[in-house]
Amino acid sequence: MLRNKNISSSIILSGILFLLLGIGCNNNQENKSYSDPAVPVDLPYTFKNKSTEKLSMKAFKLREEKNFLEAINVYNEAINNEPENPKLFFDISECYAEINKFKEALLALDNAIKLDSLNAYFYNNRGLIYYRTNKDQNAIREYKKAIQLDSLNYVIHANLSLAYYSSNNIQSACKEFMKAKQLGLKLNEITKQPGMKNLKQMCE
Repeated sequence: MLRNKNISSSIILSGILFLLLGIGCNNNQENKSYSDPAVPVDLPYTFKNKSTEKLSMKAFKLREEKNFLEAINVYNEAINNEPENPKLFFDISECYAEINKFKEALLALDNAIKLDSLNAYFYNNRGLIYYRTNKDQNAIREYKKAIQLDSLNYVIHANLSLAYYSSNNIQSACKEFMKAKQLGLKLNEITKQPGMKNLKQMCE
């Protein structure tokens, strides 16, 4: 039941200006997040000055080029300029996750949550990191927090269904899967993720 979690490259996370929920780099391993291509989202943050915004744009371009280490350096410079901007911590977390530095990714999300504890995507992304590192119960806890803040987000319900499925809680997995479908989960999204396809066969 989805116990092989050594995939490396697809996780539902934020992009910098386009604010994406999902970015993939390497499709030769199992995709742990069902969302590929990315699902666009809006985050309610702006930059206080132009120089930080330019750094953010530069870092995003580096991420597109898969130059994650350099992007991290640029994001850190931006954070030094605006340490109160949670979006920068959210974005740098993705870079760390892309190079499997999960401890650093979680710490960055912790900082984002300290700055804004009411953003569901921060908990969703933290859940995804726990899910990728075989900590299903931690992932479930984070997804539930995210759903408390955004109960109509089908992406989060879909992620929660995968975490339940991975922990062999099929009843709860099916409940969340059907909820995700009700809220907008599409067939083409299901067919791109093996866990989602399995849930479709088991739950419908």
